[in-house]
Amino acid sequence: MSVLKRYKYRIKRAKQRLLSGNKNIDKGQEKGKKNRYGITRQDVIFLPIGDYAELEIYWKLTKKGNGPAVILHILRKQVIRFDCFGEPNGHGHIYLIAPDKNCERRLNLPEKTVEAQIDRALFELSENANYWIPRHRNPAVRKIRLNSQKLSDAIAQARSTMLDYHQRSLQALASQISVVSASAVREHSSKNSV
Repeated sequence: MSVLKRYKYRIKRAKQRLLSGNKNIDKGQEKGKKNRYGITRQDVIFLPIGDYAELEIYWKLTKKGNGPAVILHILRKQVIRFDCFGEPNGHGHIYLIAPDKNCERRLNLPEKTVEAQIDRALFELSENANYWIPRHRNPAVRKIRLNSQKLSDAIAQARSTMLDYHQRSLQALASQISVVSASAVREHSSKNSV
């Protein structure tokens, strides 16, 4: 089976899962398993953009930081990835033809907050994806052009999903802080009563 046929089949299955209400979750990552690099990806969702492209949105856990991430895949190859971890660890990766092996492929995001980094990442995808695609190292990827309407629809859905992931993490952090605070108060009051 050719790469294009496999990819069309994968997109077709993703659309079927989405229409059936399955939220299009990647089964290999839904429980947060670590990959070979020690990176945990949770709540992975694929958003199709035409026949050969998709956005992958997930919650990323690494030693460098935690936060929502988005990847533009074309023909199952990463073109652009953004990890929105907040300052100072938020960054992006662009996979280019690079004559120099030491070429910088990591771009630090100057925005300070996770929300601002999400906006920046999605802006870069909406405005510059069709600029970066012809510069990808894979010749088959370089031939693909994205439909701007389908891309903007996927980006709108990605934005709400990524902000939802971030809000859930803030709520979980707040509940952990309140549990720790409550136990510290109980411990302090029990010491004072003795």
